[in-house]
Amino acid sequence: MNSGIYRIINTINNNSYIGSTSNFKNRFCSHKGKLMRREHPNPHLQSAWNLYGEDVFRFDILLYCSVADLELYEQLLIDSIKPNYNIRVVAKSNRGMKSSELTKRKIGDSLRGRKQTPVAIENSRLARVGKPILKLRGVVVPKERRDKISKTLMGHPVSTKVRERLRSLFTGTPNYKNAKTYYGIVSPNGCIYESVTNLTQFCKEHGLSQGLMSKVVRGERHHHRNWTVLDSKHTNIVTGIDISEIE
Repeated sequence: MNSGIYRIINTINNNSYIGSTSNFKNRFCSHKGKLMRREHPNPHLQSAWNLYGEDVFRFDILLYCSVADLELYEQLLIDSIKPNYNIRVVAKSNRGMKSSELTKRKIGDSLRGRKQTPVAIENSRLARVGKPILKLRGVVVPKERRDKISKTLMGHPVSTKVRERLRSLFTGTPNYKNAKTYYGIVSPNGCIYESVTNLTQFCKEHGLSQGLMSKVVRGERHHHRNWTVLDSKHTNIVTGIDISEIE
């Protein structure tokens, strides 16, 4: 069981806050995060946190109970302990309450554009250290989710340049308008290719790695499977001539 009543206590003056939750870990993290960002909805607890510091406060679990009995036991403990930091003296859960559209818009407007502080970013990074990275490969996305994603992407304009690049990738048709032309590619048997406009298609036809061949034509590698390029000082390029036959 992970639901019950908890207390946040100030170990210096024994002032405390009592609350109920269906998940202790999530609620403690929520309280601590808001207090550290100085945006906790309880001004009494936030002021004390700012004054005394984080090390003074302790999170205690008072009892475990079912979700249905949370308000009952919370009210009993509030009446018994009389916590100083509680704003409401009557236990009333917000569980199940639905916010109006106006309230949702106000919350959205208040959060939109807000940037995390460097301290918050560092705390988030430290919290992820040592945890496995979520791998989505192989995860089946429900059809309702796929339809929702599809609707959000519908109507987005795609530039002509992007369309031409996609057409070139999926059809193998070279995009002569934007493609880069490479000159003087030499095969292992000495055959010179005067110009190559679509390097991707060229590598597929000759069983070459496009990534390694790109390094060759950029001068970052000497060869790839004995395929090379002519130096810039060679100006007389003849298509299809075997240079091994030239005396």
